Amino acid sequence: MRHKPLGHAAANDELNLIPYLDIVVNLVMFLLLAADFSAPLTEIRFGARPAGDGPAISEPEITVAITADGYRVFGDAPWAGSIPRRGADLDVDGLTAHLVAASRSAGPVALPSLTITAEDQTDLGRVVSTIDAVRSAPDGTDLFPAFRFGKLTLPAGG
Repeated sequence: MRHKPLGHAAANDELNLIPYLDIVVNLVMFLLLAADFSAPLTEIRFGARPAGDGPAISEPEITVAITADGYRVFGDAPWAGSIPRRGADLDVDGLTAHLVAASRSAGPVALPSLTITAEDQTDLGRVVSTIDAVRSAPDGTDLFPAFRFGKLTLPAGG
């Protein structure tokens, strides 16, 4: 049997690509899984304090739901309530007035955390006007400068 001298490749010798493709496929699968689990988008917190900035505080939570009938506010008293539509559009001023009145009647306690939710086909302009309504009161004071987005799930019977 004759051996080929080193450094001389025959015309039919080819590089075996299968091991390289196997490694690339495994790397792509790993990166896809890593990207999928690294940033869940079920809840996005805006204006929140950074992690590790003081002790964790258990705060009450309220939810402002944008529905076809208007706004529904879920939470403990005095926050809970319903703000119906004003004509063909949402009553943004009514939502702000409701939240201002509820914050005044709650007293000098820390404001609860606020989550804004919306139905699937809600117009983006309505979501933005809701954000503007909950961020500050008409007199310019901060109402809820930090809030979260969440998925709309209405409670049973509601």
